[in-house]
Amino acid sequence: MNSPIRTLIIDDEPLARKELRYLLSSYPEIEILGEAKNVTDALEKIQFYQPQLLFLDVNMPGRNGFELLDELKTVPRVVFITAYDKFAVKAFEKNALDYIMKPVKPERLSKTIEKVRKDLETDNKSDTGMNKQIFLKDGQYCYFIKLIDIYLIESLGNYSKFYFDHRSCLMHRSLKQIMEQLPSADFFRVNRRQIINLHLVSNIKTSDKRGLKAILKNGVNIGISIRKAAAFKKITGF
Repeated sequence: MNSPIRTLIIDDEPLARKELRYLLSSYPEIEILGEAKNVTDALEKIQFYQPQLLFLDVNMPGRNGFELLDELKTVPRVVFITAYDKFAVKAFEKNALDYIMKPVKPERLSKTIEKVRKDLETDNKSDTGMNKQIFLKDGQYCYFIKLIDIYLIESLGNYSKFYFDHRSCLMHRSLKQIMEQLPSADFFRVNRRQIINLHLVSNIKTSDKRGLKAILKNGVNIGISIRKAAAFKKITGF
């Protein structure tokens, strides 16, 4: 990787930040932009620096690491730093980039940096905004989902349900709030209850109720309301 990996360390413990900074100094590809001691500090620095990578402590006073990620429209790559036991760490195993138990061991950090390097190199080969990821927490599990992998978002009362790969996950947020965060060129609200990923539409067909149906690449059919049909056809070219 030619350009350095822009990195932010987020931990409420000064000694932990100092130790991690020292360990990361062995990796010339890591450019440490700064440090943050809490969520408020981190949000400001993430907005200013636009890092590619966060080393994030989970358990901080006040708001924790999960609450920080929940406030971001899209999230950088995240390596969790945690003192949790192995049972709690299962929350990270779904598809977090990596997690490291405290105290951080040099040999464990080396494996993490290699994973970070490979992950970012893969994204650089397909330079698209749809490789950006969002963070979702559902019960004991957390997910980092690339926008390109989300094929449907559906309203369920006060929640919205995200569908990706062969899984789904709930978020306590309205479709209106979610649509404001998504790139409008890539996602479209086809009716009152559903948003779809335009990159995953393979065809459209007329429905029995005078509206249209979008046929997604995975075979799922989604109804497009009459009010939205003309705009949808114009955007997609179908």
